[in-house]
Amino acid sequence: MSSENRPPGRGKAAVITLGAIVAVAAVAAIVLGMQRLGGADPAQRRDDIRAAATQEATNLLAADYRKAQSVSDHILSGATGQFRDEWAGTGGKAFVDAITKAQSVGAVQTVVVGVVSADANSAEVMVAANSTVTMPQVPAGTLRTARWSMNLEKVGGRWLVSKMALVP
Repeated sequence: MSSENRPPGRGKAAVITLGAIVAVAAVAAIVLGMQRLGGADPAQRRDDIRAAATQEATNLLAADYRKAQSVSDHILSGATGQFRDEWAGTGGKAFVDAITKAQSVGAVQTVVVGVVSADANSAEVMVAANSTVTMPQVPAGTLRTARWSMNLEKVGGRWLVSKMALVP
């Protein structure tokens, strides 16, 4: 069909349609790219970071000597980097030995996590937690408070603790 025989406006409609398709593809690429970089939802990222730090603190404080090795394995599964190396080395064994010898059982009351800083792949948090620890010498339990500074890294889609230090 020659341009003389083509209905008027058909070329404009094709250009507009093609433009719309290109615009939708560009927006989709930007959104997917932001999600891959972790920038799509900072609130969700902070929630995920808080959840990971809360879980690691809970694993440490809710330890039961009757399941000491399992607890230590859970702590190790939430660790990476320096903290993982320390825990896999002497830290985990010392933890298991200490709670087994004391026959301690912890029950967590509260864990509060504040995100100091975070980006798509790393975060720094402060954690404060209270637990009650019972053992044969203290059957009614005693209140324990712990505070940590934790660094976390995103590894394989999971937030893991890479560094942990007690805060006095």
